[in-house]
Amino acid sequence: MALTEEQRIYQRDWKRRYRAEHPAFAAEYRKEHLEAMRLAQRKSKQKHADRCKKVRAAYKVKHPRRIWVQNSVQAHKREGFPIEISLGELYAYAESSKSCAYCGQNLDWAPFKGTPQFNSPTFDRINNGTTSDHIWRGDDFSDGGIAIACVSCNSQKRGIPLKEWLASVRER
Repeated sequence: MALTEEQRIYQRDWKRRYRAEHPAFAAEYRKEHLEAMRLAQRKSKQKHADRCKKVRAAYKVKHPRRIWVQNSVQAHKREGFPIEISLGELYAYAESSKSCAYCGQNLDWAPFKGTPQFNSPTFDRINNGTTSDHIWRGDDFSDGGIAIACVSCNSQKRGIPLKEWLASVRER
């Protein structure tokens, strides 16, 4: 028996009220049914493995910058570097970045396969060891800035603060 529009509205409103009155309900339910939920997820993934793989591959091709942002932030956090810039801000910066912030080389945003190319984009913390909380715009040498650089520039710079690295590059 299908619900009428009035019944669906009532049901939706009741769920909202119940959740507002019982905020711990969802967390408690997840705790109690965690293993069953994980098992159901695993079964679903196994059942639809080929389809999931195709969907993930298509998403990577369609949204390479979004994948790059997620992977870069995860890798830096895993290494213990605090990243306080939001994924949305970093994604907007990646969308507008066509070339390396330092040398101007065009970046290759194709999905990563094997060894990075010299023009693959990398996430560079301007002054290593500080919290990354804003985007570098070319004239700001304060602590905490980030830039999107090619592999070549980022590997040459390594752990050197930006001002020192730029001075050493100009000396050559």
